[in-house]
Amino acid sequence: MVTLVGDEEIMGDLRRVTKCHLSCVFSDDIYALETTIKMLCKFGQSVGTLEKEGYLFGSELYLQAILVVLLVVTDDVFNNITNALLNFLGKVPMDKRMRNSSLILIDGNDSTELDEQVSTQTTALPNHQSGERRIRCNQERSYHQEGIEDAFEIDDLTISFPAFSGLLTFYRDSPIGANKSQETFLANMFVAVTREANEPVHLLRTKCVLSHLYLKHGDVDKALEECEGIKNMYDHDKQSVELATQYGMDWALICICTMASTYLFRGKLAQAQANIDFLRLQMNRLDEFKSSTKAMSKGNVASYYFRLGEYEKAAEIANGIIATDYGYFFKALGRLQEELANRNVALHVKREFYTGADDDADLLSVLSTDLVIKIRHKRPMLDQSAETLVDTGIDATKAALCECRIRNLDLKHPHDKDTTREQFRYAQAGLVYLKQTLGQTDANNHERRKNYLMGLYQQARLLSWHEKLADSLRDEIRVGDTSDILQIIGDETETARRSLKECEELSFEYGYPYMLMLVGNLYSDLGDIPKGNSLVQRAIGEMGDQNMIRIQQILERHRFRATT
Repeated sequence: MVTLVGDEEIMGDLRRVTKCHLSCVFSDDIYALETTIKMLCKFGQSVGTLEKEGYLFGSELYLQAILVVLLVVTDDVFNNITNALLNFLGKVPMDKRMRNSSLILIDGNDSTELDEQVSTQTTALPNHQSGERRIRCNQERSYHQEGIEDAFEIDDLTISFPAFSGLLTFYRDSPIGANKSQETFLANMFVAVTREANEPVHLLRTKCVLSHLYLKHGDVDKALEECEGIKNMYDHDKQSVELATQYGMDWALICICTMASTYLFRGKLAQAQANIDFLRLQMNRLDEFKSSTKAMSKGNVASYYFRLGEYEKAAEIANGIIATDYGYFFKALGRLQEELANRNVALHVKREFYTGADDDADLLSVLSTDLVIKIRHKRPMLDQSAETLVDTGIDATKAALCECRIRNLDLKHPHDKDTTREQFRYAQAGLVYLKQTLGQTDANNHERRKNYLMGLYQQARLLSWHEKLADSLRDEIRVGDTSDILQIIGDETETARRSLKECEELSFEYGYPYMLMLVGNLYSDLGDIPKGNSLVQRAIGEMGDQNMIRIQQILERHRFRATT
């Protein structure tokens, strides 16, 4: 079964390990083996997020933990798990077979040689067209296994759950290359083992996994349905701390927040707000030192309010992220979210905000790197996680901060050529950041599409700024000279229209009227009022007239006014 999940990550020698081997190595001490499994899970958690490309080593550790657990669970548990997975494994019930050695996945043929089975394996995944896949027990060994005591069996399946959860997180957020079959099989195996344990906190985690999995593979309705099940099942006092202890954070709240933005982009404002209200109630009860859930949720909820144009609420909820005196995985994103909320509060009332020189230099530093001319495909796992769990990832948030800086400099008096040059550099930097997020090979997949659509929309806005600022500097900037580092002067209008057109088409295709409304609004602001009004009216028709007050607020607060 494990080869269905990660054939390449499992070393050849490990595939030959049997229950008898483990019994000998651990001197029949099942508690020592359980401690080893827990250590594998802990190591996987630590190297997966902290080390460069640690997800590769972490995924191997998680697979080892899962394999070992499958070898030493009781026969009844093993049969229950495999019977629950017959759609993936074939139609031969596992209780009709002996399970007394390592598990080898083979095609439906008569070969019984272990070496031949191992050497001819591919990256084994379900392929019902090539014949039934079967699980065979390796009977080719030099010692008899009947002497293994029944006592060398694991009763507590929960020790393996962090391995399932961690591996699925790697498959979701890292460039590990897992495909839909691998993820779906692993998720269903996780569901099967948690049902054996029958503990609500673990069943809750599997529902989070399934919700994200459905979203990743385009079944948004089922993703939202699972999310509603999570809300109905969630009990903060009984489950929050346990989720953080077992899985690193309260994934139920993280999932509910991700689905809140999904509801919003689909134009279901009432359902989106219901999720946010649920989250805010729970966040008041979270202990921020138990896990990073509270700090991360603050940033995600702030991003939701930013999408609505409710900047004051965004700033209120994000307050304190930067001051958090401990590091956590998503803090880099949280800092940016808090800064973005505060800057938009000031800009909304046309009040100039002040930043430190270091903040400005950090945003503009990208212009001194090779990212101006190329796309970095090997990004930290944090970048990919952010684009999955939030509607705007790190690069897109930095681009939004660049636009804030342009607008802020517009308030500066007197407004001289030096100010315009500085604005121009921020427009360039913002476009470089967007190039990084939009240029990823999987940027437009289902689970990251919200970030992709927002990136296209932001790109059109920044291209318009770039064009206006370049025109103001036309006496000193020429097409193709050293100041035109992006080589786009003169092409901004056409490129912006292509971005808006793609955003429009994707919003139609996948049912995101919220984005369609923003696109229409920007068309109008850029001069194409008939087209803009048509798109806005279509979006309002899908979102419902009962939301008109909030819709009007969104439209007004996301207006594009380039005054330079």
